[in-house]
Amino acid sequence: MYHYDILKTMGLDDFNIIIHVGGVYGNKGEAMQRFSNVFNSLPVDLRNHILLENDDKSYNINDVMEISKETGVRVVLDLHHHVCNNDGTELDLEAVFATCGAGNIPKIHVSSPKSVKEFRSHSDMINFDYCREFFEKYKGLEFDVMLECKDKDLAVGKFVEDYRRVMRL
Repeated sequence: MYHYDILKTMGLDDFNIIIHVGGVYGNKGEAMQRFSNVFNSLPVDLRNHILLENDDKSYNINDVMEISKETGVRVVLDLHHHVCNNDGTELDLEAVFATCGAGNIPKIHVSSPKSVKEFRSHSDMINFDYCREFFEKYKGLEFDVMLECKDKDLAVGKFVEDYRRVMRL
């Protein structure tokens, strides 16, 4: 509510608050149910501004999609987190995007690993080869991309350059 109130006070009506589910606390199923119960108890206007993202350790995209089915929360795919934490099932990106509803452009987060040793950490820049297969596979779908990396401005320019070169745009 605090972040929601600040954004509303600033006059920002078209905003999203992206969150993770949180801890497992010894029982993932019960934790997911608690999350759903709390989410469903929030004011409707606040719920309409919250998006739920998969994480790199505890809640994969299928877990988040299960919560979305129970709550209606929109889902953001974090591609790197999906690589770090998935149950081996095929990614159903169109189902993820369907949670966004009509008139909302879906969003994904893109990053690359810092190193082999620090695989879950975000690197300073985006290694386009790391996510190339994803962008080639889903080239026809419309979605926004948010880069999660340290050198934001430099990374955006290089990402766009790499994307255009590789995707031949």
